[in-house]
Amino acid sequence: MNIRIMIMLTLVFFGLTGYSVEAASDPSVFESIQKNPSSEEQSTVTTEIEERSLFSVLGSLVLYTLLIVGLIYGLIKFLAARQNALPASQVIRVLGASSVGQQKSVQVVQVGDQVLIVGVGENVTLLTEITDEQQKQKLVLSNKENIHRTPFQQVFQTSLENQRKRLLEKKEEWMTRGDKT
Repeated sequence: MNIRIMIMLTLVFFGLTGYSVEAASDPSVFESIQKNPSSEEQSTVTTEIEERSLFSVLGSLVLYTLLIVGLIYGLIKFLAARQNALPASQVIRVLGASSVGQQKSVQVVQVGDQVLIVGVGENVTLLTEITDEQQKQKLVLSNKENIHRTPFQQVFQTSLENQRKRLLEKKEEWMTRGDKT
């Protein structure tokens, strides 16, 4: 029964579209040439093709590829920032984590006012609770400072601070040499 309905719908669809009427109304190429034998009288339709150099095409290819990669990178960064920017009223926060093997890690977790160190593997195990208030504050503050930095920004900031220290040392060395002369 379903096959009959599909065949009938197909026939109705093709019957309504009028393919045979359109084919009869458009003359073939052969018929067009027979009607207008002189090539000078025929109207020629020319389409302008923009000629571009190989470097222009390759430049466009590189540009659009970089644009797509940039959009993907921006989307990843946006999603990562969105996930890191969790509301401040959240009860559980991961302050840090370190992998110790395949599918195993040690994590520092803040639950309310408590700071816990847990082992995560096939199950979650409480390793210890940090009770020292100074250590708690240090962990919480270090997390707040690093929450908006990516690993690259952290490495870059450390490198920049080292460069500043070396520059100040060289400046002081130069100044002391300048005073002696």
